[in-house]
Amino acid sequence: MNENELDSEGEDMESGDDVGILRIALAEEVQSISQFEEHLVWVDNEEIEDVIESILDCKKDAVARLIKLLVKFDPDQGEKLKNIGLDL
Repeated sequence: MNENELDSEGEDMESGDDVGILRIALAEEVQSISQFEEHLVWVDNEEIEDVIESILDCKKDAVARLIKLLVKFDPDQGEKLKNIGLDL
């Protein structure tokens, strides 16, 4: 990311804002999961459904890895997740 690129809300991102980039990536992955799940509703072909489900599995793995990184680099966020019962 170049210095002063815009984040998903149109605000300037500073170079080195790794936690902010993690948050944006996490939000994008969650949005992508929702979109693929919507696609599954309309798919009749089993082969296409299998591929979309495989993609969903990969995206869900990515979300888990991004959350793990977010907890590592933002301990306050990690504590909040633990407080709601998320076992990290």
